[in-house]
Amino acid sequence: MNDTGWTGDDRIRAYPSGGGSAGSVSAGTAGAWRAAQIEAAIETRMSVTTTALENLLVHLNDTSRCAGNVRVMAHSMGNVVTGEALRRLGTNCIPGTDQKFVKTYIAMQGAIPAHCYDRDSHFAPFPWNRDDGTWNPYSYYWSASSRNYMADLQGAGANWNYCNALDYALDKWIFDQQLKPDGTLSYFWSTSRFPASGFYRVQNGWAYDLNFPNDAHEIFAFGAEPRSFALGASTRVAGFFSG
Repeated sequence: MNDTGWTGDDRIRAYPSGGGSAGSVSAGTAGAWRAAQIEAAIETRMSVTTTALENLLVHLNDTSRCAGNVRVMAHSMGNVVTGEALRRLGTNCIPGTDQKFVKTYIAMQGAIPAHCYDRDSHFAPFPWNRDDGTWNPYSYYWSASSRNYMADLQGAGANWNYCNALDYALDKWIFDQQLKPDGTLSYFWSTSRFPASGFYRVQNGWAYDLNFPNDAHEIFAFGAEPRSFALGASTRVAGFFSG
């Protein structure tokens, strides 16, 4: 930051990932499943830290030095919690002003489905042997007539997508995502569970339906297969991003 000449205050928000070395996907099926499980666990933890980040953004705008000048840079899976925080802030403005709580949001190599923002974003190839046929709540949250999940993301004045279609980690991200639902952790999907969402968890021999909106983060982390590439590997994502 010093090299850029930045003279403002810096805040770094870390998340309790609980992750470790996931091993290489190339190490075989077991390594791939382990990587997917760790990624799902990180998604879940990051989702529940959204309130803390949302409160921080509000707090920073309570100070005269920062009010109206908060800029957020989020990397990789940090865009899961940042996007959710901005979605919750919605159209709210700093009290007494018409300014957003975040002046500029920069998503860097965002590890979140591009369909959350643009349902017409490029579809990822989906091998038949990894496709469980789950429906796409990222594009249609949470019914066929609904908008995409981040349709109400309006918490920032300007949004930028720093993407890299050749990013190594995001190439492996789509592989991990296509291993959902995670049956090794007792998550499944079936049309027989309708009119519920179709996603369910088996615990102590009982099947528990997972439904929107209360179980959305659990469904996203362990059940729903994205049909798009990651945001950070997608260009021309319509809607919120200027580039």
